[in-house]
Amino acid sequence: MSESFTPDERNRLHKLLVLAKESPYPGERRAALAAAERLAARKGLSLEDAASFAAHDAEMAAEREQREQQKQRESYWQKRSAEDADFARRFHQAYHAHDSQAAAASRARQRAQWAQDEAERKAAREAREARSRSFRRRSGRRIPPTEHAKVLIRETNLPLSEIARITGIELNDLIALKLKLRPVMRERSRAG
Repeated sequence: MSESFTPDERNRLHKLLVLAKESPYPGERRAALAAAERLAARKGLSLEDAASFAAHDAEMAAEREQREQQKQRESYWQKRSAEDADFARRFHQAYHAHDSQAAAASRARQRAQWAQDEAERKAAREAREARSRSFRRRSGRRIPPTEHAKVLIRETNLPLSEIARITGIELNDLIALKLKLRPVMRERSRAG
């Protein structure tokens, strides 16, 4: 079996055969045909076999070239899809980083608001306590707010919110006071 044609030899053989077939000059046709036969003889083939091998080699080369182009296209799209995946991954990370930063900022604002609310409640409580202390100092005839609240809880049916408004004591403190007075109120109700 003969070796296959190189791309240059295949190309030269093809051009010689086309020239031998299509040239308007008989001498040129004979010279092209003789050159094609010498090229085929170097490969150990007849002119017909060389033409068929050259055609087969040309088909194989075209297939190889087509496969190479396909690989290049695939590698382009693989590279492109890898870049797209990398972009999507980085975008996802950045998006969630932004979310976590926003959440952290929101939690910080919420903690600051809670601290401010607590400071306001503490200041209000201290102001009420200061008023009740100054009330005791100013008036010797009036009873202290806690004692006043005890009397109002035991002897009236006023709501605790109204008692808180009258005495200046915080509602939570009044609830605690009422719970502490339960045993005393039960004894009075049994006795009365």
